[in-house]
Amino acid sequence: MKKIIFAAALALSSASAFSAPIFSFFVDGNTYTQDFVISNDSTAGEALESFTIDLTSTGKVFDISIGAPGVSYGVPFAATAGTDMTTGLLSSSVMDEGSFLTVSFADFNPAESFSWVIDIDGTSSSAVFGDDLIGAMISATFSNNTVVSGEVFAVAGNADAGQFVPTSVTNVSAPAALGLFLVMAGGLAFRRK
Repeated sequence: MKKIIFAAALALSSASAFSAPIFSFFVDGNTYTQDFVISNDSTAGEALESFTIDLTSTGKVFDISIGAPGVSYGVPFAATAGTDMTTGLLSSSVMDEGSFLTVSFADFNPAESFSWVIDIDGTSSSAVFGDDLIGAMISATFSNNTVVSGEVFAVAGNADAGQFVPTSVTNVSAPAALGLFLVMAGGLAFRRK
């Protein structure tokens, strides 16, 4: 019985003792002309594996080709400043006039940043600035199975900017480890009878 209690304590401590990686996202100015930047700010070596930006709540869309809905020509997704090489960019997924952008990496380590261009438009003829992305949802998945989610908020003193603020951190492997332990403990309990 002592072994089962020790195994339970070990499984629970392993499931809950994970570091919480973090990233930063900042956009300042016109989304047609300014780079977007996301940085891996993790402190325990976690690599950023992917991120998703969801514009649904903003009423804005990604404009990656010439034509509607914006008045400007669209700007397709493209990495800038060689950051695709330093972060091991694997893929990107975005539809013209879509609300979601998902980007995946093979080697996006702490202290690295990834920058890119893409146009975002609304249904009106006005330009979209960083502050127009307030309310957009962003999530990132890290190499330790942690998902950090949050949204874009205003930047004090900068009327044209938006920045990511985390609102939840979930370790998707913790429930699996706990479930595995419960199955194993249940099996051991049945053998003892």
